[in-house]
Amino acid sequence: MPGVFLSYSRGDRALAEQVIRGLRGLGVDVWWDEDMPGVDWQEELARQIKDLSAVVVLWTPMSSNSKNVRDEARLGQHIDKLVNVLAGVDSPPFPFDRTNGLPLDGWTGREPHNGWTRLVQTVEDHLVRDGAVQDGALASALTAREQAVRERVGAVIAAEEAFQTAKAGEDAAAQAAADGHAALTKAEELLHVLGERRASGTVLHVAEAEIDAARAALASAGERKGAAAEALAEASRRMTRAKRDLDQLLGVPAQAPASALALPSSAVAAPARRDRSNVLPWAIAGAVVVIAGGAWMLGAGRRAESPPVAAPVVAAPVAATPPVDPTAAVAKTLVGDWGGSGATCADRPLKITVTGSALRETLFGVRSSGTVAGLAGAGAIRVHFPDDTDAGGETYAVAGDTLTVTMSGGSMTYQRCDD
Repeated sequence: MPGVFLSYSRGDRALAEQVIRGLRGLGVDVWWDEDMPGVDWQEELARQIKDLSAVVVLWTPMSSNSKNVRDEARLGQHIDKLVNVLAGVDSPPFPFDRTNGLPLDGWTGREPHNGWTRLVQTVEDHLVRDGAVQDGALASALTAREQAVRERVGAVIAAEEAFQTAKAGEDAAAQAAADGHAALTKAEELLHVLGERRASGTVLHVAEAEIDAARAALASAGERKGAAAEALAEASRRMTRAKRDLDQLLGVPAQAPASALALPSSAVAAPARRDRSNVLPWAIAGAVVVIAGGAWMLGAGRRAESPPVAAPVVAAPVAATPPVDPTAAVAKTLVGDWGGSGATCADRPLKITVTGSALRETLFGVRSSGTVAGLAGAGAIRVHFPDDTDAGGETYAVAGDTLTVTMSGGSMTYQRCDD
């Protein structure tokens, strides 16, 4: 059996997988117990030991006391193929300390590391001795791989910075939309006051002109906010692709646990404060898609260093009849088009739809999604939006054809539009 065998303790599995990914990434054929489900791996190792080029042993505080690891190290030492790797210990345990140990403390797989370079060179020496590779083959592959990793790490950092810039632009556009909505509300209130005071036609005309200007500014802010949201989405996709490409190069499995291999990411800025439905930030997650290495099997067969504990048998729960949502009837009364507080039934109404517990509304071309949280009194429900600063959410109440929306900053009133 060509290649090398990796010996490790069960508690050091994460490090073992990291070493395997690194060696296989350089083209080394690595064998470990996970490659032999249902096989007595120690007997198989004893039969194939002469055909292996090296036995790489991970010495840690845990493996140093493992009988299985010591047995495997003894096989490698007996035929002068033992390669000692140290992590968290100063030297291999006696009598295996006759072979120098190669320290891997601090190695993440994402940057050059002296201990890892020495390990690769040592493995190459054993493979060259058996005629499995040419002299210098692994060293050249390591240099090329480190360069590729540096380039992809740089791409991830650049993509994260672009994402932060796009997020700041989206926040600024959201704030501009909020300011525009506030200006429109103020202009409408002024016109209402002037009308009650029977102001002259000239004064009313000026107030109406201010409302038209505020509406135009609000529409422009809404367009900028939509463009900013698109830019943020594209930046998020680029960041996801960059991280995926890096993980694919490193062979990180799709469900790998967080470890030193995880690249530190910048904290994503919190969404802008929501000031009514014109400030509806787009929640875009920069989820990292990682690609499974697929070069090995994560199956049965690892050494039983401690007796397995049988899982308790748990009876399947009996499915319960879901309760009737008491808020459904009230939520349905919100569905439709509404005018008022800057919204107009003719061309720019407040549109509300409800599906289950999801409430969606559109105002001035800006969409927002919230979750119906329950009743808030007779004819009223509470709705939580992702960026609410008020823990109680917002209250939507319908009385006849009048809709009142109450939030931490005050209330707004709308009238149902005619069909």
